Amino acid sequence: MSKELLQDLWYDVQNKRQFQILALVAGLVVAGAAGWMLYSSHASRKTQEAHKAFTDGVSEFEAVLQRPANSQNWSSVIELFGAAHDRYNASVFAPFMLAYKAQALSYNGEKEAALDTMTKALAELDKQNPLYGFYATKLALMKADSSDEAVKAEGLKELENLANDVRNSAKDMATYYLGSHASSASDKEKARSLWSTLITQAGNDSVWAAMAQHQLSLL
Repeated sequence: MSKELLQDLWYDVQNKRQFQILALVAGLVVAGAAGWMLYSSHASRKTQEAHKAFTDGVSEFEAVLQRPANSQNWSSVIELFGAAHDRYNASVFAPFMLAYKAQALSYNGEKEAALDTMTKALAELDKQNPLYGFYATKLALMKADSSDEAVKAEGLKELENLANDVRNSAKDMATYYLGSHASSASDKEKARSLWSTLITQAGNDSVWAAMAQHQLSLL
């Protein structure tokens, strides 16, 4: 997926930082909600340890994220989440540990390993989890970024399915990126149709609809 495909996300946030920020926010949501449940329900020591390992990983991720792009070294994040997953693979945090590891692998240029790791993360994640759609969309976009044409086609098909799935909690996000891909492929009419539909269906409360409106103004 080209830089042009993602270029105006958040209006002024550059391509590489887009999913860093989204993944970080998603992780903080997981950590915060799970932390509340842990301490309010007197969870086991093992689960509390897993929670700490996850939040430590998120902190390291954030620390690397804050550095200039040319000095970001994702090796520590990869190792941290890999070790945490190996130790706490039965915990509720396990799929998110893999998702963060996949993100770090991708930023480290290890695209195939990132795709494999994100696939495993999604397989471990309960489909009823409110963040399932977000990570399913991320996986589809990673596939669409593949140099393998078959994998790329698979990713675009998955993205289309996610955009059309009314049960998908990240439907707006998937629709936005499907439109972005169409725009990048010079299919302006399809992009306009997708973004217009997103704006109509999602309304003013959706950040994705707001970004679609911005993109429409550039066509």
